[in-house]
Amino acid sequence: MSVGSNLQYLRQVNGFTQQEIADYLGVDQSLVSKMEHDTRKINMTWLNQLCNLYKIEDYMLLEDDLKDYHPLNIQGETSDLNAIAKMNQITSYLELLRSLQ
Repeated sequence: MSVGSNLQYLRQVNGFTQQEIADYLGVDQSLVSKMEHDTRKINMTWLNQLCNLYKIEDYMLLEDDLKDYHPLNIQGETSDLNAIAKMNQITSYLELLRSLQ
């Protein structure tokens, strides 16, 4: 799978629309479509935002298979993608602290 295909997979498996992702990134929906079809490269800012949202490491987007990815379990709880991304950052930080103990 390409980076764009992985982005599309992550969006769809988590139940988000291209418009929701576009609003989250602060871009036009057509740009999200172009990134998913590999006609527009993703910049580092967007990459970091999407990794925080999907709770993944950036290298995972380069993998051929995201079989180890577990979709977010947030359906119906909130549509605020910024809040979801912040919750994921906090969770990742807490997991890191727990692993250091």
